[in-house]
Amino acid sequence: MNDRAIRLLELLSQAHEHGLDVSHYLPAVLNSFDTIPDNIFDNPLLTANLEVGLTISALKFARHASGGQVEPNKIGRSYDLSPPTVERSAALRQMAATDRPDNYVNSLHPTHPTYLALKAELSVDRPDETLRIPGGRSLNYRHTDPRVPLIRARMVRLGLLDSPKGRQSTRSSHDPDYFDKKLSKALETFQASKGLKRDGIVGRKTLAALNGQARKDLRELAKLNMERMRWLPRDLGQNHIIVNQAAYEARFVERGDTVHRMRVIIGKPHHPTPLFSDEMETVVFNPYWNVPRSIAGAEMIPRLMRDPGYLDRKGFEVIDRRGRKVRSRSVKWWNYTGETMPYDIRQPPGRRNALGELKFLFPNKHSIYMHDTPSRQLFNAQRRAFSHGCVRVQNPKKFAEIVLGWSARKVASLVATRTNRKVELQRKVPVHLTYFTLWPNSAASLVEYADVYERDKALTKALKTPAPRLR
Repeated sequence: MNDRAIRLLELLSQAHEHGLDVSHYLPAVLNSFDTIPDNIFDNPLLTANLEVGLTISALKFARHASGGQVEPNKIGRSYDLSPPTVERSAALRQMAATDRPDNYVNSLHPTHPTYLALKAELSVDRPDETLRIPGGRSLNYRHTDPRVPLIRARMVRLGLLDSPKGRQSTRSSHDPDYFDKKLSKALETFQASKGLKRDGIVGRKTLAALNGQARKDLRELAKLNMERMRWLPRDLGQNHIIVNQAAYEARFVERGDTVHRMRVIIGKPHHPTPLFSDEMETVVFNPYWNVPRSIAGAEMIPRLMRDPGYLDRKGFEVIDRRGRKVRSRSVKWWNYTGETMPYDIRQPPGRRNALGELKFLFPNKHSIYMHDTPSRQLFNAQRRAFSHGCVRVQNPKKFAEIVLGWSARKVASLVATRTNRKVELQRKVPVHLTYFTLWPNSAASLVEYADVYERDKALTKALKTPAPRLR
C-alpha cells in the first residue's frame, strides 16, 4: 500500500473529529482501521478489493464532508436548501491528480468559524455543566450555597446570563456561592421557557428541569449543528445576512465581522419559517400589506361572514379583478374561500400596517420576507415564534441604513413621507435563513437554544436512518 492510500486511511480513521461515524468510512475488506492483515498484499484480489473499498469510502467521506450526510429537503417541507456536495466525478479527478488526496478531501469541510467552534466542542470537557446539581433546600435571591456556581454555569451555557468574566465588582464576583439578582432574573427566564412558575426559586421542579438540561449531550448537539453547517453555501458572501431562527436573531456580517445584530420574530410552530438562502434586492418604505389568501381564508373570511364591514372600519382595501376598490360590506363573503374569492385584500401604509414602516425583499417561492411590525412589545419575549412565517426585525431603520448604505436621516426622512416607495439595493446581499440550536453569542461562546420547531429530533432520526452505501 502506498503513502497516498495510507494517508487516506488515516484521514478516514479521524472522521470522529468532525462529528462523523468512523465506521461509515471503513473499507469493506477491513475489520478496523487499527489492523491491516499482513497477508492482504500477498493476495492480488484482496489488494484490489482494498483499493476499490478505499476509493468508495473516500468518495463517501468527501460527499459527507462537503454537503452533509443527509439530504435536508427530504426531512420536511420547510427545508429548501442546496448543499454544496462535491460531485463524485470531480472528487475522483481531484484525488487522482494529487499526491495528497487526503489534503484535498480534508479541504472539503466547512471553514466557517462557527463550524470550527462546534468542532472544538467535540473535544472539550465541561464538568461544571454536566454534573447533576444536588438536591437540598430551595434556593433563591440572597442565598449562599455551594450549588450556586453550577446553576450559574448552566445559565451561561443557555445564553441566559453573561459570562462572569469582566463583570463589574459585585458580591457574587467575590463570593461565587452567592445567589445574586442577575442569576435570579436568568432563572425566571429559564422557568418561563419550561412552563414553570416564574418565581426565581430553585425548587424541586426547577431543579429537575435544570438537571434534565444538564443531561443533554452537548457533543451530540454539536454534531447536529455541524451537519447543518454543511448544508450552507461554502461562501456565505463577503457581506451577508444570517438569521438563526432558533436564537431569534439576525446578524449583518461585513467582511467576516458582525456589524449589527438584532432580535427577530419567526413563524409559529405550525407556521414554521422555512430554511433557504437567497439575495436581498429591495427595501420597501411604507409598504402595503397584501394579505395572503391563506390568512384571508383562515382568519378574515370567517369574521367577514359575521361582520361584512370589518375591513372598511379597519382601513383595509378590497380590490376586484379590474383593480377597482370596493367596500367590504358590499361583498357576499359567505360565497368564497381564500382561494376562490375574486378579490385581493390589502392594508395601506400607516402606523397600524402589519408590516410596519419597512419591508425587506429577497424574492423566493415561499413568499417570505423581513419586515417591521407595530407589535414592538413582542420583542421582549424570550421565545419569539409569533408570525405566519415571515421574519419581523427589531431595528428596521438601522437595518435599512446598513443594507442601503444610507444615513439615519435619509432613511427617517423617506419613512416620514408615509408614501409607498421601493428602493433597489445597488448590490444584492445574500440572506441565509438558518436554524442552529448550538450557536456562538456576541462573546463567541457557544450557547444552546430551545428547539422550537423540533428540528433536532427530526435530524437525529434522519441521521439514524440507514442510507445507501455510497450517497
